[in-house]
Amino acid sequence: MINEVLFQEGQTPLDEHLRPLKIGGEVSALEIAQSGNGARVTGDLEITGLVDSAGDITLSAGGDVIIKGDTKLYLNDAGGEYLNSDGTNLTIASGNAFACTAGGSFTMTGGDTPIPIIMAGTTKTASSSIDKTVWFIETLNLSSGAGGSDVHYGLNYNQTQTDLTGWDDVYLMYISGGDAARTFAIRADGKVGIGVTDPDSLLEVFGESAQLRLSWDASNHAAITVADDGHLELATTGTDADITLDSDGDIDISSDDGNFIMRKGDTEFSPANSAYAGMILGYTRISNDSTTTGHAEINPYATMTVLQTAQGTDVSVTFTAPPSGNVEISMLCAVYANSRTLEFALSDNASFNEIAETHTYDSGAQGSDETDQNMTYVSFVNTGLTAGTSYERWIGAAETVSGTSAIRHGRNRTGGTHYPPIIVKAIALPSTITTGE
Repeated sequence: MINEVLFQEGQTPLDEHLRPLKIGGEVSALEIAQSGNGARVTGDLEITGLVDSAGDITLSAGGDVIIKGDTKLYLNDAGGEYLNSDGTNLTIASGNAFACTAGGSFTMTGGDTPIPIIMAGTTKTASSSIDKTVWFIETLNLSSGAGGSDVHYGLNYNQTQTDLTGWDDVYLMYISGGDAARTFAIRADGKVGIGVTDPDSLLEVFGESAQLRLSWDASNHAAITVADDGHLELATTGTDADITLDSDGDIDISSDDGNFIMRKGDTEFSPANSAYAGMILGYTRISNDSTTTGHAEINPYATMTVLQTAQGTDVSVTFTAPPSGNVEISMLCAVYANSRTLEFALSDNASFNEIAETHTYDSGAQGSDETDQNMTYVSFVNTGLTAGTSYERWIGAAETVSGTSAIRHGRNRTGGTHYPPIIVKAIALPSTITTGE
């Protein structure tokens, strides 16, 4: 048993019998530095005995194990798992893994100093095996013990934002393939960009081909594409590639240039840029329901006057001008006359104001050579209106010869018989109207 170890300057350490000090079975040197603190072992230091009952080596509070230079700290036999230090980086040997046992965690704290995790690999080449840079594997068995409010996160990153002053860009996630076109970014404000790093909305998809494709399977899908001029295309493909709009509210279709086009394939079948042509813009139905004598008739005068019922209802129609600015105003009514001719005209005022002489049919629109009752249809074309503006147009009438004539409508006094109602309509016309003479 060695009771003493003798140290002499410049000499090999000796035991109490002045024999060289042996650690293990070989001669080694144990040196205590003359300056500074520490001890140095020249050669290998192998601990074969138990330091404590658990076989642990315990460092006092504040103690460190320092690997300096190009040195390895083996975790098993030499040549197996090791940590390598080149003075800057700590390396886990190739083919090995950093593992935490069940219930453990890998925690890095640095206060206000960021602690990045950098994974730098060599250039990847094609191989028959599946290659991965980051790989998470877990098996979930949550059938037991769950209380209905348990939550499991496969990957959970929680960023608390207290003061972003001075930061130009802050991202919750940023994955890039080397350029913006191959970028997936989630900014600090929650906006998501695919193919773009500064999304302007909650989700922005940037690309030069179909930006969004919704698929049932490989044969049934829809693609949404925005072209470089802003043209939006919704294209469907499938065995029944219909498009259905089912709205609880309004369906609002607005065109700034006023062109509305209907096609079958690439063939436009609506009047050029005027798919709204034929749309009823305004509709008036006048029908007497009074039993008072004379209330079922409007009697024109010799002077052109706006037609008005005995109850004070004007024969007119209100409408909003279509994109073309062209509208047809028509009236259908039952006319009774006894050898009389009726004239009709279009007015832009309830006091009668002739729109144009071509809209005043003062040569006669309805004539009778004896007592007649006929259904009379008369129409006017009003052009040059301002699209989107509301208008009202009135129907005026006059007798060319003083006599007896009447426009009849609705209930005929106390009896249960009726005349046809007076119908006035405003109908949208296309941008181009073919004319002739």
